[in-house]
Amino acid sequence: MPRRSRKYLELAFEQASRFNNRYDAISAAGSVAPIGGSHAAADFRDPLGAHVGDNAVAFLAVACDYISAWRRLFVESRYQPIYAHGGLIRGRSRAP
Repeated sequence: MPRRSRKYLELAFEQASRFNNRYDAISAAGSVAPIGGSHAAADFRDPLGAHVGDNAVAFLAVACDYISAWRRLFVESRYQPIYAHGGLIRGRSRAP
């Protein structure tokens, strides 16, 4: 893998703990509490707005799972998948 690509991947792995910690905090609390004045707070004022937070938590869980899998494959086992990244690209291309 090119040195530059490896650098970006390692930076992503370093940041992954922040996302995992956020997901753990949300899971422990049982809900998402939006910050006053934020777009999330505006969403929660809508009768169906809680669905936005629910989806955000689900997407965060998937992101944590992907980055954890990549870390285990690439860093811990020193294996670079040939096709696995296609799942990320396909998922993003189908997202709204």
